[in-house]
Amino acid sequence: MKKEIRSSIDISNPSEELFAYLLSFNPASVLGELWFMPEADTTFFKKVSTKIGSEKMIYFKDDSTAVYQLFDFVDGTSFSVHIGDFSSDRLKFLDAMRCHYSFSKSKSGLIKAELCFEFKINSRLWTLLFDFLFLRKLQKRLDKVLAEGVKEIMN
Repeated sequence: MKKEIRSSIDISNPSEELFAYLLSFNPASVLGELWFMPEADTTFFKKVSTKIGSEKMIYFKDDSTAVYQLFDFVDGTSFSVHIGDFSSDRLKFLDAMRCHYSFSKSKSGLIKAELCFEFKINSRLWTLLFDFLFLRKLQKRLDKVLAEGVKEIMN
């Protein structure tokens, strides 16, 4: 079963800066603010490959891991990542995360950045718990991440 959260923001700055910022962002870090989830060890990747299929290991502070893979990439326009193979027992309910980022120009000349995080959950019980316990918190965290990214590139 799949659950999605979406966030978007309009910016006047060049989208290239926000694109680079989000490309270096570790999407698994949005899980870290949930009360029993393992916290990602780093928020940003220092070196990011734009080669489709390239993989990185994500390390969590509880010594667990996950595999990050660049799934799709169109320079300056969009990219998607897939995170799976979670080794943490606290994330056994989550088969995978797919994160889509896209950038487009609006009629007013602003750049619209849109993020969609899709969570593939492996049971109906966990889907219900996800809706009840995590969905709102994850939505707030994703909105915060996007706002922080815009704030970061404006400074």
